[in-house]
Amino acid sequence: METTHREATVVFPLRETTKGIKMLMGEKTCTIGIDCLIGPGGMVEPGESPRHTASCEMEEECGLRVAPEEPRYAGVMTFHIHKMKGAVEEVKVIRVHFFLAPEWCGEVKEKESGFINLAWYPLGELPLAKMMAADPYFVPQILAGKQVVGEAYYLNDQRTFCPGREVTVYEVTTKIDVF
Repeated sequence: METTHREATVVFPLRETTKGIKMLMGEKTCTIGIDCLIGPGGMVEPGESPRHTASCEMEEECGLRVAPEEPRYAGVMTFHIHKMKGAVEEVKVIRVHFFLAPEWCGEVKEKESGFINLAWYPLGELPLAKMMAADPYFVPQILAGKQVVGEAYYLNDQRTFCPGREVTVYEVTTKIDVF
């Protein structure tokens, strides 16, 4: 079995409206989460912190600016993506740091071809069926102000869970943060 490890970030920009709080999401067209609704984010590069990556990716993918210290750390999920390459099982392990960004500036603009169809979704009406398969297990928790840690095991299509593997999510009782 060949295993690769990476770290990534996802930020959920939030805005208050007269009809309640809404969250910005778009569709990924490449890499992790293809054709799924998700917040802006990307891979943590060597020498970068998850906070810095989250701030940069938010501006690069949707035009909203946030200082690196501003997004609220919401937790971390480890995703194991299994793929058969001939007779060899290949596993990508991606540890994704999630952030909430209730304060930001700028205007939403589609800036990258890898993140399209940006829209604001009411928190009470999130299209969970259009998000990554594990998202319904933890996104509502982080939007309720809880921090989580957990993991999920996907087949290569990133929509199907590995047989016999469940999504595990734990609420963190001692607040954690990354720099």
